[in-house]
Amino acid sequence: MPFDRDGTLRKAEKLLRQGKLDLAIAEYRSVIEAEPSDWNTANTLGDLYFRAGQTDKAVAEYARIADHLANEGFFPKAVALYRKILKIKPDEERAMWNLGQITARQGLLVDARANFQSVAEKRRARGDRRGELEARIRLGELDGADLETRLTGARGRAENGDVGAAVEQLKQIAADLQEKGQDAEALTVLVEALGFAPADADLKRVVMNAYTARGDFESARKYATSPAELKEVAEELFRLGKDEEALGVLMAAAEADPSDIAVRSRIAKAHVARGDIKNARKVLTAEVAGTDPDLLWMLAELELRDGRIAEGTALLQQLLAADPQKRDALVILGCGVGEANPDAGYECIEVAARAAIAEGEWASAAAALNEFVHRVPSHIPALMRLVDVCVDGGLEATMHSAQGQLADAYLESGAGAEARVIAEDLVAREPWERANIERFRRALTLLGEENIDAVIADRLSGQSPFQSTDFLWASEPLAKTPSHPQPPQPVAAPTAPPPPRAVTPEITPSQPPPQPPPAAPAAKPAASAAPARPAAKPAASSHAIDLSGMFGEDERREAEIDLNDALHGMKQGEAAPVAPVKATKSLESVLKGAREVVAQEAASPEVAEQHFKLATTYIEMGMIDEAMAALEVSARSIRHRFRAAALLAKLHMDKGDKERAVEWFERAAEAPAPTPAAGHQLLYELATALEAQGESARALAVLLELQSEAGEYRDLAQRLEHLMGS
Repeated sequence: MPFDRDGTLRKAEKLLRQGKLDLAIAEYRSVIEAEPSDWNTANTLGDLYFRAGQTDKAVAEYARIADHLANEGFFPKAVALYRKILKIKPDEERAMWNLGQITARQGLLVDARANFQSVAEKRRARGDRRGELEARIRLGELDGADLETRLTGARGRAENGDVGAAVEQLKQIAADLQEKGQDAEALTVLVEALGFAPADADLKRVVMNAYTARGDFESARKYATSPAELKEVAEELFRLGKDEEALGVLMAAAEADPSDIAVRSRIAKAHVARGDIKNARKVLTAEVAGTDPDLLWMLAELELRDGRIAEGTALLQQLLAADPQKRDALVILGCGVGEANPDAGYECIEVAARAAIAEGEWASAAAALNEFVHRVPSHIPALMRLVDVCVDGGLEATMHSAQGQLADAYLESGAGAEARVIAEDLVAREPWERANIERFRRALTLLGEENIDAVIADRLSGQSPFQSTDFLWASEPLAKTPSHPQPPQPVAAPTAPPPPRAVTPEITPSQPPPQPPPAAPAAKPAASAAPARPAAKPAASSHAIDLSGMFGEDERREAEIDLNDALHGMKQGEAAPVAPVKATKSLESVLKGAREVVAQEAASPEVAEQHFKLATTYIEMGMIDEAMAALEVSARSIRHRFRAAALLAKLHMDKGDKERAVEWFERAAEAPAPTPAAGHQLLYELATALEAQGESARALAVLLELQSEAGEYRDLAQRLEHLMGS
């Protein structure tokens, strides 16, 4: 039999009017049970429950209706019912929660926030931590929630185990803060998020970049764990000029990935650039250097300094083969290394010397070795090699100097026999040089010779078979040419014993030994840099001495006359008697002229050119004092004097030494200029230096000379007007 809804409702209404509340409730319940979706009857039943004092049943009935209305989208009606519930039962959490959800959807954020806040407090009061966090999370999700509420919600998610959602929420909070320009607060939130997810590589990178952008590289390094990230931090530090911190980060990157050759190369370069050779050595290997010429050069230097000479020289040979222009730099390196490790430095110089010899540049090879023995005196292998190169290359002047140094080195090392051989050769070639006599004396002393003065006098007297063995003297006369007449062959010293009246004087360091007239040397071969000396004029005596090239014409004639007088009447095979005073004085003039010739030979064009090249290399490296010393040697050659002296003058000007600058400008002016323009420029700069020194009169004279040669030159007219008016 079908349910009679209308009849049941009339009956329930009658019972209600009769005051029979319980019976009326029963009739309404039967209607709801038959038709649960009869929401009006359900609402009436809820009201009757409330009137009957059955609050919980009323709340349940209202809640059922409100939930249905909310699900169907009838939010205003649902809100009304939830508020009705809270009116009769204020602590009903479910109603608060649902009311908060609906009002949030409606945009009634104040109501929603109040309801969720109430739920959170009630749950906290009864110790329901999880329930409280759920309410906090919902509060944090509400639009317009403040930062702390949002953070509390995110933390609640993490605490409830939903770490992924918590991290995402924190990232969103950080992004919102960054949009507002609150970068510091955003970074704090990101760091908190990373605390919940420490393995999140993307989040670490974000945090690292944030700290890097702020310049907090120490913190950035904590979050940069991969080698690539560490290198990024290091590059930023390098860009900001914080090399020390950058190197520390790069070292961490190298430790994280030992196979990364590029980062180790960068570390080595950075240490080298800072001059920190010790730390560069820790990472620099042949593998790290690769094909980088700068690193290979540094590695070679380090190997040499560490005594690994074979490895170092092999690298230098490799570099020199790839770039022959590095030869001058190699010489400088060898000299520098030689001051700490002479043998290693010498091997370095030897590489450069062999390369020069391979190109036929004997003078360059000799200059390299000469520079080394100047820096590292008494290094016997280098001096022996220098003499060897000079012999093969025909470099007489340099060979003489090297022999003297080698003899001194032998004396210092106690090698008396070797020192004596060289000293005898030097004395035979230049008997007027006191230094050669002194070397001879020291060698004899070292060998235990008892009558040293007698041995020296015997060698100087010409009584023993003792002649110069200068390898550059031709064995056959050279062909005569119009410009270079053929000189006579060297005349052997007389070998007959001296007459009884000839006495050997005592020789002391303060008294020059008796010196026989030196034989005229033969012309040098074409390989020698110095020009050949013209032959002597024919003399009546077979003992006439060739003095051409040593003196002026008047002095030469006087010396020849005096010496011919001293030798007058000597027969073939006789020894010369003791010379009169006038002849002795003339002989001193002869020896003085010989010294001048030797000094000129010491500045041969080959040596001068090599020293000029070496000076330019020194200047490029900032080694000004060394450059000036090399230029002074170069300036001794007439061919090089103009440019070497001019450059020296400019260097002195740069150092503020105006007096020396003027001196060198004047020396340059004495030499022929390569071009008229160069000569004009030199005079202009000389005048400038004189004026700067306060010598206006001299400056004016130079400028007038320049005007006579160059006419209207630069601001010459204005400068002359200024100087004439001052």
